[in-house]
Formats: sequence, structure tokens, C-alpha cells
Amino acid sequence: AYSPDAGASWHLPRLIGTEQAKRLLFLDELWGADRALAAGLVSEVCADEQLLTAAAELASRLASGPTFAFAQTKKLMREGAQRSLPEQLDAERAAGLLCGRSRDGAEALRAAMEKRTPVFSGN
Repeated sequence: AYSPDAGASWHLPRLIGTEQAKRLLFLDELWGADRALAAGLVSEVCADEQLLTAAAELASRLASGPTFAFAQTKKLMREGAQRSLPEQLDAERAAGLLCGRSRDGAEALRAAMEKRTPVFSGN
């Protein structure tokens, strides 16, 4: 018997909660796709033969989105665990200003006013 490795004891409680992580790590249960989905360990389940198509569609959707805003969001989420709520609110306000001043922010506003799908550049 071994203790968790590869960061499992750090990641799992944050991904699925402490109690679900304990169950997974202590009871040596094999979780199927439906259980992993219900616990929040995965965000989507598809048939094996649909995996490449589903992954390509998700990648395409993310790549065509507001990647500048995505980067700010990832940073907020990564650093937010170390901040108090007031500090996080300040960080969100600063990130929102950066996004609003970005080319993608301007494109989002133009597209909304023109009632069209925005075309983001990542800037």
C-alpha cells in the first residue's frame, strides 16, 4: 500500500471535495465515467468513438473564444485560492479593466452592437 503521489492529495480535494477524495483514495474503488462525472472529476463523458471529435470541437470552441479573457480568468482562479475575498474582488476588477481595454474587449462590444458573432484575436 502506498500514499497518493503526483499531487493527488493536493488536487483531488480541490477538484471533487475532501469527502469524495477520501473515498476515492481510501477505498480503492474503481470509478466509472458516470460516477466521475457526478463527482465533478470530469466535466463531460462521451463514447470512445466520439472522443476525438468531441475533443476537437472543444479545442476549436476554446481557440475561437476570447483567449485574452480566458488567460485573465485562469490567472484569477489560480491565484484566488491564496487571497481573501476582498483581495480577489480587487483582482477581478483589475482583470476586468484589462479585458475591457483589450482588442478582444472592443471586438466583443462591437459585435454585440452589430448583433454578430465576435471574432477574437487574443489581444
